[in-house]
Amino acid sequence: MPDLKTIVGKLQVNSLQPLKLYQQDSGTDINDELDKILDQMFDDIACQALSQDETDLCKQIFANAIITNLVDRQAQGDLDTIFTNCLAGYANGKIDTVYLSQMLRANHLPEPSAKVVYVVSDVSDAAKLYDQTKSQQDRSALLANLGAFYNNVNAIFVLMDDDQDAQNFRAMVNPLLKAAGKQEIPTDFNLQNKVFDGLILRSDYKLMDASCDPDSEARIITSALTKAWADRILPTRTIESLLPSMVVAFNARKLSRATSSELLAAKNDVGKLAALDKSRILSFAKMASLGTVNKAMQKMNVLQNQLNNVLAKSSLSASTGKFAIKNINMARVRKKIMKIEKKMKNVDVSKNPTYHNFDTFQRPNRREPMNPDLPGVSMDLGYYPDIHLYVDTSGSISQKDYEDSVAMIIDIAKKLNCDIYFNSFTTDISQEAVVRCRNRSQAQIQRDIEKIPKLSGGTTIDQVWNYINATKKNRRQLSILISDFYVDVPRYIKHPENLYYIPTKDTSVSYAEKFANRLPNPWRVLF
Repeated sequence: MPDLKTIVGKLQVNSLQPLKLYQQDSGTDINDELDKILDQMFDDIACQALSQDETDLCKQIFANAIITNLVDRQAQGDLDTIFTNCLAGYANGKIDTVYLSQMLRANHLPEPSAKVVYVVSDVSDAAKLYDQTKSQQDRSALLANLGAFYNNVNAIFVLMDDDQDAQNFRAMVNPLLKAAGKQEIPTDFNLQNKVFDGLILRSDYKLMDASCDPDSEARIITSALTKAWADRILPTRTIESLLPSMVVAFNARKLSRATSSELLAAKNDVGKLAALDKSRILSFAKMASLGTVNKAMQKMNVLQNQLNNVLAKSSLSASTGKFAIKNINMARVRKKIMKIEKKMKNVDVSKNPTYHNFDTFQRPNRREPMNPDLPGVSMDLGYYPDIHLYVDTSGSISQKDYEDSVAMIIDIAKKLNCDIYFNSFTTDISQEAVVRCRNRSQAQIQRDIEKIPKLSGGTTIDQVWNYINATKKNRRQLSILISDFYVDVPRYIKHPENLYYIPTKDTSVSYAEKFANRLPNPWRVLF
């Protein structure tokens, strides 16, 4: 069996090209489509440098990574080893976002990170330039900015000049859908005075899913897009190039004229739609307006909570008697937190001071001040690391869950008698706030926390890990993340050394255990 070191050595001496988006054929089986794409891809990449065995190994690694949605850590590591060293136009060594990375690099733009954040002006400036020139280079720059601005959305982005392009898209695809006996794209899908609109194509990244059938809506639409508009599309994730979950169409003209508030509202809308459990939505559905999204999110939360309860009851042993984490033993959690904090290195200064007495001969003994053989007592001021709390405020967190999380925060802060740092997070992370807790009542602390604006939308924790890793100050803090754990564990970001987790009270035990088992250290989940 060939080894990766040999493969990388052979590939490094070749002039390799960026990965391309290949045209798909809606009439073929998805497995055959995968084989075809891999054949074309590695014919381009290998440049005849690899033997057949070595090429087959690369294909196997890549297919494994795609089919498992890039969850397999070994496959991901092997794949990154190859592409980091070998692929032209590929900067960050992570195959998960290779198309976005290539497009950003081609336009001399940095990768989004905790220190590099794309804002609305980046999108609007690029849109204004493209609206003036309509050049392919400026279209690529606008797509790159859109991909970086909406970097937590899993979809294929399509850039349309105006609503006429949306009508042309329907006219191109609807006859194909009608011939296959499928639902046509409704006239509700349009870009008239809209920043974006779109379609949800599939329920999951599974090759056996019905939306992967040759005559499914998803395959017909994807095939039409890759054949007709290959230079207008951007998969935000590599897997989206083969199994797209959503198509999001952006109106370039509206983007160039939209206000900052309109662009931010659009980002919030797309984030909410991306967070919906797609197994609960029809395989083919139009993107909705903000009002409809909010109603859908409320209904989805109810259904999801019901489903979680059923899954928790059916998946756990009846002998445990635990279906949800209703009664977190906060006394035990506090003891664990205090034990963890004492093991951490003390810092020069923080909002978490500690005092302890020690014997010293530099001060006289209070009872016998004239006796030089008896030590006196002095007080030493030290500092434990700051405590930083990150609270999940996504759509799956009910108001009661949030209130319970706030109560947990107050309980921890009161017992430790220290001020704390606070952030809420969804697919984004809020501005950092300091909550004064030392020598204050529970009601005062609660009022201060309630004044802090909280985010809403879907849930990812990538941005929390990046936020902690971004600065030495954050890395040295004791970070505690409170969530219901209906979220994936980041696959390519280094886990912060001092980050721990507390579930909300309504979290399903099975979800908490599943999340914990995917962490590098499962014991970091405290309850």
